[in-house]
Amino acid sequence: MTKMPTIVRTRSTQPSEKSASRPTDRPVEQAIRACLEAGAKALVPFFTAGFPNDARFVDALRQAAAVGCDVVEVGVPFSDPIADGPVIQNAGQRCLERGMTVRRALDLIDRAGIPVPVVLMSYINPLLAYGCDRLMRDARAVGVRGLIVPDLPLNGRPPSRTGPTPAGKSDPLEDVDQLWNDRFERSLLAAPTTQTTRLARIGRETRGFLYAVTVTGVTGVRDRLPPETAEFLRRAKAATRRPVLAGFGIASATTAAQIAAYCDGVIIGSALIEILRQTSVNKAVKQLGRFLVQVRRALSERKEI
Repeated sequence: MTKMPTIVRTRSTQPSEKSASRPTDRPVEQAIRACLEAGAKALVPFFTAGFPNDARFVDALRQAAAVGCDVVEVGVPFSDPIADGPVIQNAGQRCLERGMTVRRALDLIDRAGIPVPVVLMSYINPLLAYGCDRLMRDARAVGVRGLIVPDLPLNGRPPSRTGPTPAGKSDPLEDVDQLWNDRFERSLLAAPTTQTTRLARIGRETRGFLYAVTVTGVTGVRDRLPPETAEFLRRAKAATRRPVLAGFGIASATTAAQIAAYCDGVIIGSALIEILRQTSVNKAVKQLGRFLVQVRRALSERKEI
C-alpha cells in the first residue's frame, strides 16, 4: 500500500487587513503546489452547501480535510445552475427549499472550521443579491479563499471608467468588477471546445488553478470519459502557469488516477453527492471518507504521461 504524503496545514480565518489585500496571498494555489511537491496529485471534493442537511454537510467538510483533501469546493445553490447536472441540481433544489442562502452557506463553512482553503462556487445572481463587497468581507472571514463563477463572462469585465457613478445611482457592473480583484483566487473554466486564443486568455487570467472541464456538457457521473480528454488537458497545461485540475464526470479512484496523469489533480462532485444521498444518515460521512481515501491513495501513486 502506498503511503500518502503528509501535508501539515493551519487555518487562519481572520487575516490581517494587510494580508487580506496582498496580491501574493495565494493559499489555494499554494495548497495544490504543496501536494505536487510531496509527490501526489491534488484532490478537491465538491459539496453542495447544506446537503443532505446542515449537520452532515459540516461533517462532510471535516471528513474531507481529515483524509487529506487539498482544497474543498462548496457550491451555493441557485435556481438556474447552467453548469450543474441532475445530481447536483437536485441537491441544490432540496437545499433551496430548506432556505439555503449565501449567508447560511458561509455560516456552515465557518462552523466546519477546516484547515484547508475553501473555494466558493456559485452564480452571479445570488452573489450580486448578497452584495459583492459584503461577500468579499464575509467569505474571507470564514476561510473562503477562492471563487468559481461559471456565468461571469470572461469578456464581460467592465472597462476602466473615467469617473465615478453619479450620486444616488448604483452600477451593477462595478459590483461585478469586484469579483475580478486579487483578494480571492478566481478560478476560470475551460472546456474541450474552448478555442486556442480564448484558452490562452483564460490561462493568463485564472487564479488558484485552471478548471479543466473534461466533457462537453454539465456535471455528472460518467462510465467513461471521451478519448479527446487527454489532448485537451495537454492544451490546458500548455496555456497556463497555474495548476490544472480536471472536473466533471470523475466517479472512481481509477478514473481519477487516469485523468490526473495528464494534469495536476481532480475535482469530484456528483459521485460524492450520490454517496451522501443514497447512504443512510448515520453511515454517509464514513462512506464518503472511505471513498475519498481510495481516491487520495490513487492520486498519491503519481504518474505522468
